[in-house]
Amino acid sequence: MGSLQPVIDPLFLQIALGVFMLGVCFISLQQVARVLERQCRLRELEERVRVEKERNSRSGSIQ
Repeated sequence: MGSLQPVIDPLFLQIALGVFMLGVCFISLQQVARVLERQCRLRELEERVRVEKERNSRSGSIQ
């Protein structure tokens, strides 16, 4: 009797590879979303600082 070697179905390999690729894409998109969210927060903070500086300079010149 010959030795029995397990045969992996090519469809299973394609599905496994697809799931893996989707996982990698999902993780990458999460990281991109985090970076974009941080950039948005930073812009908001920069805008607040700019507005506050303008207020301070106006109130300083009025006095």
